[in-house]
Amino acid sequence: PVVCGSYSVIGVAPDGSRYAAQPAIVDRAGALAAVRAWLANGVQIFGANIAFDVLALVLTADFSEGAGAGLALLRDFRTAYERGQIRDVLIDQKLIDNAAGCLGLEQVPSGRWAHHRYNLDYTSQRHGGPALDKSGDSWRLRYGELEGVPLAQWPAAAVEYPLADALATAHCAIEQNAPGRGGRWREMAAINFRGADPLAQSAEQARAALSLASMSAYGMRTDAPQVERYAAYVAAEYARVGE
Repeated sequence: PVVCGSYSVIGVAPDGSRYAAQPAIVDRAGALAAVRAWLANGVQIFGANIAFDVLALVLTADFSEGAGAGLALLRDFRTAYERGQIRDVLIDQKLIDNAAGCLGLEQVPSGRWAHHRYNLDYTSQRHGGPALDKSGDSWRLRYGELEGVPLAQWPAAAVEYPLADALATAHCAIEQNAPGRGGRWREMAAINFRGADPLAQSAEQARAALSLASMSAYGMRTDAPQVERYAAYVAAEYARVGE
């Protein structure tokens, strides 16, 4: 289960431009409460590999609130996905790069080839955002050590890590979606597909990612009697061919 959550609200300045507000961190209960409020109020949610976060929150609901709470939350998430309420900045970058003709690999103006990676650190830096510490020495895989410890008593580095992730995610969302932003990749996509939005299928692709992540986490439901019949058929065919 998750130990904390972090987020940054995307605000709108008087001139209409968008900006990432100072990020915030909340404990486990605060994370569940915030997510439920966003889902209920139709708030647009951006994440990075957000399908993983969704399933982690579902597990957390069961862990914290008892069996059935996770399934109810998953249904709320599913409804939000179907409304186009949830998107993933890493998937969006792949969609932009695909339209630009540089998915995974791009020849940059200097003539060398750049290998694009689709993680938050790399994507943030592509859009002029901060670099993120994803090393083994960071707090990335150590939050279990803080189970039951109040946020006020956390080491500064443990607080700063999720705050930086939230800010970087908001920065990527702004750059990818704001008119005239998104770097040369949006320009290349516009040249290749005039009048088409490379992010038109963003919500659908995010929803598909959740389905794939769910199969990875929970497995696939199968028809047991049919599986047994098919196994018997394969065994019989194998024996026949071997004769």
